Amino acid sequence: MTNFLKQYWQTLLLFLILTLIFISPQLSIHSPTLIDDGSDLFKAASNDYLKLFIQETFKEARTKTFLLIYRKIAFDLFYLDLGYHFLLQAMFLWTTIFATYYLLKQMKIPSWLSIFASLTILILPSTIANYYRLGTSEQFQFLLVLLSLIFIKRRLLSLFLITLACFFKENSIFF
Repeated sequence: MTNFLKQYWQTLLLFLILTLIFISPQLSIHSPTLIDDGSDLFKAASNDYLKLFIQETFKEARTKTFLLIYRKIAFDLFYLDLGYHFLLQAMFLWTTIFATYYLLKQMKIPSWLSIFASLTILILPSTIANYYRLGTSEQFQFLLVLLSLIFIKRRLLSLFLITLACFFKENSIFF
C-alpha cells in the first residue's frame, strides 16, 4: 500500500482537487429537491437493512437493492444534511476517475493520455446527471465494472464485482 501511495499520490491529489471543484456546487444543498428522488431516501430511512434487502431483492419489479442500502447508510450517517451526501458522491467520482486512470495504465497507455482520458469523465453529461443527483445508481455500476476489469485476472473477484453491479439496479434479471 505504501508503494502504491508513493507511486500515485500526485495523481490521486490532482483527481481529488478536481473532483471537489466539480462537486462543490452541490455541497451547499441541505435538503432533498425534486430531482434528488427523495422517495428513495425516505424509503431507505424508514426501513432497516434486512427489510430493505429482502423487499428489494425478491420483488418482481424494478429493484435497486444496494442503492437503497447505500442510501440507508448515508442517511444513518448524515441524516438530511445532503451536503455530506454529495461528499460521498465525490468520493465515488474520485475513485471512478482514478480507477479509469489505473486501468488505462495497466493497458500501457502513457501517463499523460491516461490522465487526460480519465479527466474527460468530468465533462460528460452523464457524469453531471449521475453525480449531481442522489437517486441514480449508474455511477456505482460503472465503478464496479471498472473494478472488475482491473481485477480481471482474479476471476472470482471480477465476477463478484459484476454481480454486485447488477444489484444496484435491475437485479430482476435474476428472477
